[in-house]
Amino acid sequence: MLKRFSTALILMLFCVAGSAISDCELFPYENSQFTMIDGLKVHYRILEPEDDPKGNIVFIHGFAASTFSWRKNMDFFAEHGYRVVAVDMPGYGFSDKDQPFDHSHDSRSKLVWELLDSISEKKWVLVGHSMGGGTVGYMAAMKPERTEKLIMVDGVFGRMHQALGRMIGGYLVRFPVIFHLIEGVGKNVYINYDRFEPLLSSAYGEKADSCAVIGYVQPFKSEGSAVAVLETFMRGFDDKQPELGNIEMPTLLLWGENDTWVPVELAHQLRPKLKKSYLEIIPDAGHNPMETHPKEFNEILLRFLQNPRDVEKL
Repeated sequence: MLKRFSTALILMLFCVAGSAISDCELFPYENSQFTMIDGLKVHYRILEPEDDPKGNIVFIHGFAASTFSWRKNMDFFAEHGYRVVAVDMPGYGFSDKDQPFDHSHDSRSKLVWELLDSISEKKWVLVGHSMGGGTVGYMAAMKPERTEKLIMVDGVFGRMHQALGRMIGGYLVRFPVIFHLIEGVGKNVYINYDRFEPLLSSAYGEKADSCAVIGYVQPFKSEGSAVAVLETFMRGFDDKQPELGNIEMPTLLLWGENDTWVPVELAHQLRPKLKKSYLEIIPDAGHNPMETHPKEFNEILLRFLQNPRDVEKL
């Protein structure tokens, strides 16, 4: 009864007339897990293969996203024998949003490594999308001995200097009145189906279907979401670069050809900075190729995991 009520409520919230809501993947997911790390409740999804894992893969989402972004990829790699983990970073998805957290790549990296170390002591393949690409880059530089391969999907290392406005904004959200004002405006004005659909369609490079929009918007209905997004923008980009000299493992830059958010030219700029880098571009894809072109994405990534030299080196 409660589940039916929740589904009906979501349908009313998003005003998706005629949408096949039962076909949409909604939280709670069957493979969801929660753990406490440094006082924060962290949500992650884990899939185990039938036999001993061939390896470990972790997927890290980008800005304003969640584990939902990897819905078309996780099963594929578990079926091919890998242990697969996707993490909701603090402030996103169904991880804590109302607890203080330093949203820098360095802080995110330490948190994810603590989670991964608790799951397996063997090496990990790190896959990050967009802002998450920066996070996995920092993770690889932080623990190269624990990183088997690095994959950045339409992502770059964050580098944004602190401007006065960003510093003031980050300070003001600490006050309850400002917090609730931002939260109220964000949830009621900006974080809704009609506002989010054109943004997601822009990232996709094609019209996003109703289930995709619902899956992205659903986590933002919980308290603290709007402020978490603002805080990430205010403080979530490091001025320093990671230790690129530590990134000696095979690295794949996997890009959508028509990405207008993080253009492929940035991949060409990043590639010479990484010692064992490979670049693969998915034709006609936008900023989220793992969602819009999952077949091509999964096959390229699997080929890279099996033998990096099977991916064209530029």
